[in-house]
Amino acid sequence: MSQPNTKDRVELDDAIDRLLTVAQVAARLACSQRTVRSYLASGRLLRVRLSPRAVRIRESELARFLASCEEGQ
Repeated sequence: MSQPNTKDRVELDDAIDRLLTVAQVAARLACSQRTVRSYLASGRLLRVRLSPRAVRIRESELARFLASCEEGQ
């Protein structure tokens, strides 16, 4: 069985929707983790629940959230 070439790996990586932690999202938004958790609680930002205490945010969801914020201004 042959290994995929580097170009294929890059395309696969781009196709994967990365999961971000609350801390990573807060860093990207330049806000506090509390603010991100408020967005999650209100439903403005959607989450993936991995366990009762662990949540992640899809990178595509963060992009959608940012786009909606830009449209609202």
